[in-house]
Amino acid sequence: MSAIDPIARKLLLALQDPAALLKLSGPELTDVVGRARTAEVLGRLGARAIGAGIEPTLPTRLRQVLASAITTAQARHRMARFETDRLVRALGDLAAEMVLLKGAAYVAANLPAAAGRGFSDVDVMFPKSLLDDVERRLLAVGWHQEQTDAYDQHYFRAWMHELPPLRHGTRLTVVDLHHNILPPSGRLKPDSRKLLAAAIPIAVHPGLRILAPVDMVLHTTAHLFQNGELDHTLRELIDIDDLIRHFQTDPAFWSSLLHRTDELGLGRPAFYALEMARRLLCTPIPPDVRAHAERWGPIGPLRRVMTRSVETCLAASGRAMVEPQIRMMRKGLYMRSHWLRMSPLQLARHLTRKSWFRMRARFTG
Repeated sequence: MSAIDPIARKLLLALQDPAALLKLSGPELTDVVGRARTAEVLGRLGARAIGAGIEPTLPTRLRQVLASAITTAQARHRMARFETDRLVRALGDLAAEMVLLKGAAYVAANLPAAAGRGFSDVDVMFPKSLLDDVERRLLAVGWHQEQTDAYDQHYFRAWMHELPPLRHGTRLTVVDLHHNILPPSGRLKPDSRKLLAAAIPIAVHPGLRILAPVDMVLHTTAHLFQNGELDHTLRELIDIDDLIRHFQTDPAFWSSLLHRTDELGLGRPAFYALEMARRLLCTPIPPDVRAHAERWGPIGPLRRVMTRSVETCLAASGRAMVEPQIRMMRKGLYMRSHWLRMSPLQLARHLTRKSWFRMRARFTG
């Protein structure tokens, strides 16, 4: 059994069935709203309450809190639309090669996953061969590099799947330029050419593209379960839940997802995504899909340890003060993420350098 605390259980139930909010006492609502806020899913909870039609029956103060969270998310959506337009203007002919990712994609395509979802960065993807030109054009019209340390520059450009973030000098917005969905130095190496080739146009925004539906699910899956930092990532599991519920109306969705997962070599993170979405959010996963996904997971005792750790840490999203057991789980998953992202030599160099700078800051700060 996973160590899911009572507040997390109430929040997860409310995300599955917002009518559960009506059964909570005042103190319980305070706890659930507080956890939803720190886990950055309060706007999602509000959007689900509206979608379920129970928002008018909620207590006045709760309606106001949820409405405020949704308004904040909508402001982020306007920012994303404006910044996307600025990128298109700045990049000229290169904009045709751009693919929107994550929140910017959900907003541009008006997907259910955008409802109540807040985010701060605009993520886009290009063929790797174009990234230098894209970066030069953005630097020329007001964006600047946030990472100035030589090591960080090398870390991003040699090992990562994206360039150092660019922040606009006056609007202070951030754009992340990707060339893949996982680092090239990692154990899993999805072919970015296949992702870009399958990208689809957005009907309401001619000229803009997003990843194909199954690739959109797999991108969120890979980001969540290869990252390893699961203390604020319940919001990404909600993305997976929203995307699956929306796209599974296509009869070909599940067979396409299984095939694509094997093709891109993303079976392990897909196993965790489907299993955790089903366990924590009751995402409807067909039995034959679950049976197929079973072979992607770890075996024996490792499966039990990993499943328990991932489930516990996801449910604990937003908790700053956690039990030693959960801190140990978080630390283990964080170390696992580094092991998956780098070769042993790279990892040793990276951790040695980070440890040195932490020690120096402690004694000179």
